[in-house]
Amino acid sequence: MKVWECEEAIRGLLGVADFPFPAVPDLPSRRKVKRGATRRVPKRDAEPVVSSSSLSVGDVPEIRGLLPGESAYRLEFESRGRRESSFHTDLDSVLKLFQVPSDDFQMHRVETVAFRSVDDWDLIKVLWERRRKD
Repeated sequence: MKVWECEEAIRGLLGVADFPFPAVPDLPSRRKVKRGATRRVPKRDAEPVVSSSSLSVGDVPEIRGLLPGESAYRLEFESRGRRESSFHTDLDSVLKLFQVPSDDFQMHRVETVAFRSVDDWDLIKVLWERRRKD
């Protein structure tokens, strides 16, 4: 209400009929969803998949959702020649990282953890690991 009152005061000072705001962008939240559409939920009882080193960019391994007692995924990856790790709670985000088309990024391991802080977590299970070429 306060914003509208301010806009009306500005319009009165400028003497314009309607304040020239730019068009609203096409936001995902404004799009209509078809009824009956379902979101794919990963099977919680699926066995972990261990991939070979032949996994190419765009291939996404089957990784299960978090189970009770697991609060995050811990990812180990190589980015620009440096081995790093990060924590994620969203399975869709983790799976999208396997589709990154870059020579500077390579996923090495996906684990589930009981997360308390960046420096305080317990490994629960290794869900996926890149095997080394020997």
